[in-house]
Amino acid sequence: MKFPLPKPRPDWDEINRPALIAPDPEKSVPRNFLETADRMQNTILLGDPTRGAMSFQKSKIAILLLADIVAELPEERVGIMLPASAGATLVVMATLLNGKIPLMINWTLGDSNLEHVIKSSEVKTIITSSRFLDRLDNVNLDLIDPYLLILEDVAKEKITWPKKIRAALRARRSVNSLLKMYGSDRIGPEDPAVILYTSGSESTPKGGPLKPSQHFIQHRGQLHGCGIGNYRCIVRIPTPISLFRIYHNDNFTFGVRCENHLLSESVGKPSVGSWY
Repeated sequence: MKFPLPKPRPDWDEINRPALIAPDPEKSVPRNFLETADRMQNTILLGDPTRGAMSFQKSKIAILLLADIVAELPEERVGIMLPASAGATLVVMATLLNGKIPLMINWTLGDSNLEHVIKSSEVKTIITSSRFLDRLDNVNLDLIDPYLLILEDVAKEKITWPKKIRAALRARRSVNSLLKMYGSDRIGPEDPAVILYTSGSESTPKGGPLKPSQHFIQHRGQLHGCGIGNYRCIVRIPTPISLFRIYHNDNFTFGVRCENHLLSESVGKPSVGSWY
């Protein structure tokens, strides 16, 4: 399966964006995001060729819509199988807002290792996209079909205009009110933010939880040490778990290892993802 390398569009450039602020490692992922969203408002957060550009405010409303869907799932760990895209970012943040843990499913593991991940993680639901599944090669979908929750089906069946209006009204609430409403006020920076599985090249894949404090310390280093503020945007390479990001300005490209979907959301830098 091949995905085209995403590129930022010229009309996504903005003037007078608020300054980037490093995330607070003493706060949870949802709190850092909501505070950043309130500060950045209608500036661009992310975009991809499928959805176009989305502002922080529009993304926040979309996350609240998805959070209502994720809240209906009884399990605490929610599988997500998507490339590094705008949709993946929204689903990950909606899961975290509910106080649940995203479990990133790497579809390149091979059938036996993929089956091991499903069984060992005891995942009950895997959120994905039909557009993405149509592009998959050499993946036995029969292994995961009983667990799949298709985003396009969810959009048609559960995201209605009344729910969109409700989400838009909720988006005006304070950070503390939203965290309490969705149950993420109880989580802190030392609670797992995401579970990733190794490639299994030496043995069966092993799941490893990553903590927000680890993410945010890394983000502070990227902000201050790598100078990402000097670059036009973050490009999300279309890998299973967004292992790499590339920073772009007009004349230079810079890659940094970043094992999460949360850099743009926590510091306020726009990003562009793959389409699928």
